[in-house]
Amino acid sequence: MTGRNWDGRSNSFVEVPEQYCALQFHDDDMVDAGWRYNLEFRLPEDLQSGVYAVRLEAGGRRNHFPLFVRPVLGTSAPVLFLVPTNTYLAYANDHLASLDFSSVMPHDKVVPEDEQYLFSHPEPGRSCYDTHADGTPVRYSGRRRPLFNVRPGFPNWLTGSYRHFPVDMYIVEWLEHLGIKYHVATDEDFERGGRNLADRYAAIVTGSHPEYWTRTGLDILDGYLHDGGRVMYLGGNGFYWVTSRLGAKPWIIEVRRDNSGTRCWDAPYGERTHVATTEAGGIWRTRGRAPNKMLGVGFASEGWSKGCGYRRLEASYNSPAAKLFDGITEEIVGDYGYVLGGAVGDEVDRYDVTLGSPEHAYVLGTSTGLGNEYQLVIEDLTLSLPDQGGAQRPDVVRSDMVLFPIDGGGWVFSVGSIAYAGALAWNGCDNGLSRLTANILRAFTGKGPVLGA
Repeated sequence: MTGRNWDGRSNSFVEVPEQYCALQFHDDDMVDAGWRYNLEFRLPEDLQSGVYAVRLEAGGRRNHFPLFVRPVLGTSAPVLFLVPTNTYLAYANDHLASLDFSSVMPHDKVVPEDEQYLFSHPEPGRSCYDTHADGTPVRYSGRRRPLFNVRPGFPNWLTGSYRHFPVDMYIVEWLEHLGIKYHVATDEDFERGGRNLADRYAAIVTGSHPEYWTRTGLDILDGYLHDGGRVMYLGGNGFYWVTSRLGAKPWIIEVRRDNSGTRCWDAPYGERTHVATTEAGGIWRTRGRAPNKMLGVGFASEGWSKGCGYRRLEASYNSPAAKLFDGITEEIVGDYGYVLGGAVGDEVDRYDVTLGSPEHAYVLGTSTGLGNEYQLVIEDLTLSLPDQGGAQRPDVVRSDMVLFPIDGGGWVFSVGSIAYAGALAWNGCDNGLSRLTANILRAFTGKGPVLGA
């Protein structure tokens, strides 16, 4: 914490340590429950990398807790599914249901019983979207504690269906449907393994909401792409918040929102520098690393009303990328799905050259129209202005589907929507959006050029 002599000339305790004179503790801090294991088991030697679950039953109730099985060292597969566990930790045990989202969420709010439990039981700890009992921001989250909302089938009141881990299971279902061999790794695994891990795969597929990334993770992915790797960003509002990991305790993440971006709290002045890394907090866009530069799209809007599909654009018909639409006859793809009824919904990203999106990208499709429940993100507004919703500003409140090459042989396909995964799995994965995405994954993992000679 800043001391009474802090004069505002620096936000870094490293630069002016004499102006930081205290540590603050909270009666509801919880990043490690300190429990001893009471269930241990050995995984079979031939168990494939993937997402599994431990099933626990008691008192007539049943719960499943996810288990991410990494690949055996030295083995490879065409695809790595990168599980966005940093995002799971940031949202773990959140109390967002206490806020009023009715203006952007027209369906009835139904809060799961287990989530209601958290409002009267602080013991499992809070999320990085909450404040402590004394009103100060929660900046740390860890996985060594009960995580109520990281379970398969756990309902989400905000979408009226699912979000985060359950939505990512639609991507796993789709990969299983395709029959393409894949491995899984968590964000923590990815940072630990580095290029030695990433380079074993022809393509890396993200989850639905890879929002929280460390500098280490960004550097690994950026280097992988520039050395010929391929990335499929199958989500929305990704690569957004500056995140740190405590080196000696990698199961703990740190987030300081730095009074920027779309947020639930503001950091006190003078307390915006990450303790773990001395990194300045905030969003990567204000640090010169807008996701548009690496993935082609960046956060544009959020809302939780009816979703929509993508209208195909000229590049999907008359460009080298048109071959990827073989077998797709519809003009609008993805106007269906298990999350908000469409492939475009929840939080969405747009293609924007002014923010670093590459001019040579093939913009294959754009959302057919979002309602005014979807508002332009705060970082795009320099003044408080009315009429910034999807129906009034479709020029900026939208989701775009883009494909582009990177110098060095890499390729990126980005969809800019959290709800996309729910459309992939629609109708048993038998739909136009699923076929299109499969065509791109096969092109990314094939031996020849992505778009032919």
